This record gives sequence, structure tokens and C-alpha cells, in this order.
Amino acid sequence: MTAQELRVAVLHQAAATPAIGGVLKPVKRAHRYSSGGYRDSCADLAYALHLESRDKSGQVIKLITPTTMPELSVDADWSFGDHKETILEVIKKHHANVLWANTNVHSTHPLLEVAKQYPDVVMVGQDPRQLDKYDDKAWANRWLQTQPGLGGSFPTTWIVSRETPEVLNDIPLPVIIKPVRGRGSQGVALCHSQDQLSQKAQKLWETGSRVVIEEFCSGEEITIAVLPPGTYDEPVGVKSKHWALPVVRRFNHMDDIMPYSDHVPVTANSCLVPLEEAAADPEYEKVQKRCELVGQALGTFATIRLDARRRGHAKSEAEFALFDINMKPSITGPGRPGRDAQTSLTALAAEGLGWSYRDVVRNMLRQAVRLHKLL
Repeated sequence: MTAQELRVAVLHQAAATPAIGGVLKPVKRAHRYSSGGYRDSCADLAYALHLESRDKSGQVIKLITPTTMPELSVDADWSFGDHKETILEVIKKHHANVLWANTNVHSTHPLLEVAKQYPDVVMVGQDPRQLDKYDDKAWANRWLQTQPGLGGSFPTTWIVSRETPEVLNDIPLPVIIKPVRGRGSQGVALCHSQDQLSQKAQKLWETGSRVVIEEFCSGEEITIAVLPPGTYDEPVGVKSKHWALPVVRRFNHMDDIMPYSDHVPVTANSCLVPLEEAAADPEYEKVQKRCELVGQALGTFATIRLDARRRGHAKSEAEFALFDINMKPSITGPGRPGRDAQTSLTALAAEGLGWSYRDVVRNMLRQAVRLHKLL
């Protein structure tokens, strides 16, 4: 990133994600904490950028918003929809040179067309060309297990088609069932009986031709955010490879599944693993290294988050198994009125470095890549 003024526009999800391989990823809808389409986290990070723009000691930032005087309590005042026409207008009319893609991208996303016209504009976000594959849990987990250092890192997994429901009868219980393309813990369930498994599978087959079924790992659950190579604030400095934030522990499960963060704020069921505790147990560092290898294998441009659980409670089952990769983790955070409890797991992890939410946003912005990388 150069020393020129950064004219930043934040993009939220305005259009539905297309069905990929017959599977439709659900749109992020409005709920008690959000107005939908990631507008809540867009407003949180945009407000953090607004505060950064007032700090004359750092990079010169100009935040571009749909209204000249955005209201702190109105999510929609802080970001633009990710339609092609809107993005082009933001660049042409408002001279935006940074697009923060806080939305679901895919192989037909408008950013790919925008990149052809404005290759020197920079973006915070993932490569849309790769996300169709990476969001497919069946493909991603299977492929990652073939990569160096990642063999055996995931639970035993079965991919079951609606055309072969009899396969369910041969799967040992208990198991976790989940959609091939999901959002958080939506559609995820623990099944103890064949009847439960069949019922859950039939429900998921209504929205996709395949389901993912995993061996149930019953031990401690954690989540780890992985950031791309780049230059970061202290105490991190320059990173030549993908690197992991401190480990966050998850608790207060419901039926052995973490409740969707749109329903229960992460401050109610998550905390940093104390650094001295993490240092005393080599399994934490081991799983962090594996998460870094995932980031390197995927070549991610922006932050990802990986969920893991110990295989069981016995000492012999202390190893963590990776079970989910989130290519666009939430980036909600405190700052606006009434948002103090709405931090994200990534921001919570960064507290282990002594970073505030604003620090997280500033460091993510610094890792923006030119759109020509999408060509």
C-alpha cells in the first residue's frame, strides 16, 4: 500500500449468491443484531475506519459512505451494495481506490468485471475465482488433507448424495451432519440415531444434492484466525507467510453445537485461551501451525477462520481435528452505540496481541491487494 490517500468504500452483500453445483448458500438475513447482508459488520468496520481517518499520525484515509452524514445507529448509512453498477459508480463518482469486500464473493461476482476496468484499485477480501471451491466443505476438506503437513487433520468424513440415501445406514454414530455450503452453524446437527440422521439429511437435501457427515469429535472446541503475509503493527511486524492469531475457546454449546453467532453474541460463549495455558499444552501450537498451512495452501488474500475440536476427552484424544473453514469470518466489533457486546471471534483473538478492534481493522486494510490479481 502506498502513502497516497486511501479512499475506502465498504461493500455489503446486496445480491443473492448463485447456486453452485446445485447447492445454494443462504443469504445472510436480518436478525435481532443485524439488518442483513453483513451491513452490521460493514458499519462497525466503516466506523473504525472513520476514526482512523481522524488520526493524522497514520495513513491518510477518506471513508466514502452513501450519505454525507451517516448515523451511528443506521447500518445502511455506512456501506454500498456489491452490484456492479454500484461499485463502478463508487469508483467513478467518488474516486474510491480501495474496496473492502465484506460480502460473499464467487466466480461470477461483479468484482471480476470491475477488475478489468480498474486493475489498480485495491481490495480487502478473498479471490472470487477460488471461493466456489473453497466454500465447498466436501471438496476443501478432502483436498486439504492431500497437502503437506495436513494429512489426518480433519475428522473422518462421508459425502452422501440424495440419490444414495442407503449409505446413511453404514455410517457409525454419533456424527455431525452439515450442508455442503453453509453459514456458521446453520443446518448443523449432532445425530445419535439413524432416524435423526435420516431426518436431518432429508431436510438438507431440499436445498442441495449432497450433505457432509463427519465423525463427532467431543472434546474442547476452539477457533483460530489466520491472516495473510504482510506488514503488521507490533508485536507482529513483518510476516512472510500466513500466520495465526492467539487461540479462542468456545463453550456453552447447545446440543453439542455452537449456536449461530447471529443468535448468541460470541462474548457469551467464547474467550481467549490464556497465553500461559496455551504455552503449556503443545496441542495448541500444533493446531495453530496446521491452520497456517491451510492458509498457505489456499493462498488466501484476507483473514480466514478455522474451527477445531479435540477428538475426545481422554489424554490419548487430546489432538485437535479441523472441522470447518470460514472464508469470510465476521468482522463485527465495538465502537458504535449498543455494539459493545458484538465483537467478532477474530477481534477477540487479536486482543491476545494487545490489539483493539480498530487495530484489527487498520491491519486488515494494510493487506489490501490490487484487483489485477483477479485477472
